[in-house]
Amino acid sequence: MMIGSRLRRRPGRAAALFAGILAATTGFIVLMGGVATSRLQVTQEVETNFRAAYDILVRPPGSRTAIEDERGLVRPNYLSGQLGGITPQQWEQIKQVPGVELAAPIANLGFVSTFGFEEVDLTSYVDKSLHRQVIRLSPTWIADRGLTKVPDAPIYVYVTKNPLYTPVRQEQTTVTYEDGTVLKQAGGCLGLLELLPDGGKAEVCGTMPAPFSPGAGEASRTWFHAFQLMPDGRFATKTALQATGLAPQDRLICQIGWWTVVGAAGVDPESEARLVGLDKTVVNGRYLEAKEPMGVRTHTYGSHPTIPVLASTKLYDEEGFALDITRLSGEVAAAPTRERSDGLRARLKAEAGAGLGRIERQLTRRPFDRPVFSWGDDRPEQNLLWSNVLSAGSTSYTTGPGGALVPVGTPAPPDSVWTGGLVVVHNANSPPAFVGDSAFREVGTLLRPDDIIESQFVGQFDPTRLTGFSEVSRAPLETYQAPVATGADDRSRQLLGDQPLQPNSNLGGYLSQPPLILTSLTAASELLQRTAFGNAPISAVRVRVAGLESFDELGRERIRVIAEQIALATGLDVDITAGASPSPQTVALPAGKYGRPELNLSEGWSRKGVAVAIIQAVDRKSAVLFTLILAVCLLFLGNALTAAVRSRCGELGVLACLGWSRPQLARLIVVEVGGIGLAAGVLSALVAWPVSGWIGVRVGMWQLLAAVPVALGLSIVAAIVPAWQASRSAPVQAITASGVSGRRRAWGRPRTILGLAVRNCLRLRVRSGVGVVAMALGVGALTVIATLQYGFHGEITGSLLGDAVSVKVRGVDTVAVIATVLLSAAAVGDVLYLNVRERSAELAALRACGWTDGAIARLVAYEGVLLGATGAVLGAGLGLYGVQRFSDAMGPDLVRATVITALIGVALAAVAAVVPAWLTRRLPMPHLLAQE
Repeated sequence: MMIGSRLRRRPGRAAALFAGILAATTGFIVLMGGVATSRLQVTQEVETNFRAAYDILVRPPGSRTAIEDERGLVRPNYLSGQLGGITPQQWEQIKQVPGVELAAPIANLGFVSTFGFEEVDLTSYVDKSLHRQVIRLSPTWIADRGLTKVPDAPIYVYVTKNPLYTPVRQEQTTVTYEDGTVLKQAGGCLGLLELLPDGGKAEVCGTMPAPFSPGAGEASRTWFHAFQLMPDGRFATKTALQATGLAPQDRLICQIGWWTVVGAAGVDPESEARLVGLDKTVVNGRYLEAKEPMGVRTHTYGSHPTIPVLASTKLYDEEGFALDITRLSGEVAAAPTRERSDGLRARLKAEAGAGLGRIERQLTRRPFDRPVFSWGDDRPEQNLLWSNVLSAGSTSYTTGPGGALVPVGTPAPPDSVWTGGLVVVHNANSPPAFVGDSAFREVGTLLRPDDIIESQFVGQFDPTRLTGFSEVSRAPLETYQAPVATGADDRSRQLLGDQPLQPNSNLGGYLSQPPLILTSLTAASELLQRTAFGNAPISAVRVRVAGLESFDELGRERIRVIAEQIALATGLDVDITAGASPSPQTVALPAGKYGRPELNLSEGWSRKGVAVAIIQAVDRKSAVLFTLILAVCLLFLGNALTAAVRSRCGELGVLACLGWSRPQLARLIVVEVGGIGLAAGVLSALVAWPVSGWIGVRVGMWQLLAAVPVALGLSIVAAIVPAWQASRSAPVQAITASGVSGRRRAWGRPRTILGLAVRNCLRLRVRSGVGVVAMALGVGALTVIATLQYGFHGEITGSLLGDAVSVKVRGVDTVAVIATVLLSAAAVGDVLYLNVRERSAELAALRACGWTDGAIARLVAYEGVLLGATGAVLGAGLGLYGVQRFSDAMGPDLVRATVITALIGVALAAVAAVVPAWLTRRLPMPHLLAQE
């Protein structure tokens, strides 16, 4: 009866409490339903994307770099620097672990030094009126999207109208030519005999040093080609595949030789077929056979071991060249038949000549597109020799400004790396032009067999046809994919032409080619028996877990247990890659030696187990939003109830005089507030259903029914402190005027309205603190959502999978944050309203002293802005700090979003002050002054 009478006598305060509980409970119920919906969507998204090619990556002990351990990543070049380390017995142990469906090994074989040709049409540059002429081609090799330019030794094209003859028989000391001429063997010549106009004959000598010593020097890199201009206008030359005679052609096609290194690896054909469908990608020839061994091939010049090779149709680089074309003078045109080797090379280089033009070309031919030599038995496909197998180590990093990775430079490889092995064709073992550029990997020699090993090309595969996996959960597939590095800032993107940086033939360069030729694990093991890795040829094992149909807690635990068993059984390094996703890392690549400036690159490393982190992050974020809404509501209710108890001090004192005990006084407040909460809960259950449907969230019946206990519990918790205060009421309070506490601090005499507003906020420290904290909570939540949305473009964890999840949960998160901010503004407005009510006599006195209504309204508005600004700055700062700790990133977008959210908080506080400021005009000033 008393409670009902009380509510009827003060309906405004009861309505405010009712509205606060209703808003908080409805927001809580809708958010709960929204999170349940988001949870379902998140699970489905992760179920769709968590499964990559493999679930667990096994590497030799000590393979992880410090950066990988520190950041929970797997580097994209994890295979290139890893040679061996896992034994066949350990591979068998992995396969025997219960729950392992597939264990696919990789044996890294390093890089094979090889070469190829690019054809250039020089017909238009030939002056057919000249009897002899020499054309000089000055090449510049170009890579890194045109940023790296390496000048190379010149190429000479000798064109003569005199007949040319090729050898038909070569003996130890003599050479017999087509016309019957027999000459002594002379080093440094091309094996061509020219018939001079006077009837004499002379050998056509090139620029190859005698004896030939491959390496990086100009002598070994200067090419020389000879052509006969025939009477019918055609051109004839000796080709590498033609034993005798000249091959006539309609146009003068010059072959520009280029050098490169080709990555190689051994795989288990059956495992790769099951892992990525490698057998389905063969476009020419056949697939590797299971346990296909090395073979032996007998030909005209003897017998050599062979290794079966499946070659890629794709080369992951971007290289080209530019040729500056010059015709030398007529006098020097006779030099190729008079001078040899070093003397000829020096004279040709010194001649200035006349410029004819420039040719620019991207490399299009691949080292295994067609043969470059033959053993003479009509088997020209044997064009790759394993006479010099090289190794490249891993890249080390330091941490630069902003957490960027800075590759540590190493010395360029010495010429001795390239001078070993069999020399089959002039210049065949010269290094690529780019090997002198900045190096970040230590290059060495892995294998120099006593006898050459031939590649037996069994087929070609197209890596773009591999079994596809979700882009947002791609684990490293370095066997088939090159690392992708794009510009991380506007300057780098502009320098790269908005194209990714790709590997080049610099074996020690930052980006490394994936293996372009694959052989069987059996053949690779036989080959590695010649090296120090013969007992442990396997570099990595990729493991798929059997029966993994869901990425729920049980599925994640299953992967963890199997990974743990592999580590215990083998002692190897084990990384869980299920749920992995590309996580961009900024790499500060130092400038190169040949023009490439310093670049800031974004490289897609793989974050291990990111799907697990996302699911847990969503849970934590939802819990935080629950807490924020309830916390702001509790602040609102607690402040209002405390003020209500203070305004009823006289009434409570009278009840104490009438004999009410302290528990009875406390129950009075609790029951009164509980009744309001119960009514708000019932209405909330009715309101939450249409609201949730309006915003597209499903709310179940049990969630709607939960609104009643939630509202009741919220109101009771908020009433605890006020109820305790009510129980402390003494009878003397019945005759003591209530109002603002008489305990005041001398803050000095304010001289402006703003100064008085500051003093009033400081005088009511507890109540002002409630408004500040409430606004800080709301703005803090808003800052987090705004920075994730605009600073990181929705990326929760800096990964593609994180972006996919954030898109699904962002709508309900935004609704929750808006509700929190509005409740925070309401809390600030309630603080100001209570201040006006309790200081009404003081405000009346100010009006009596001559203050206008506008000045008094500004005083209240200033107080609201001060509370809002303090809370907004505090909340925005805390929100930005939390995001920065979570992402290790700080940029102008984050700061901009933070400033905007703080201004929104101040604006909402100013709006919340409008009603209390307006109420000051309606205060009964004469009555209040009489009471005072």
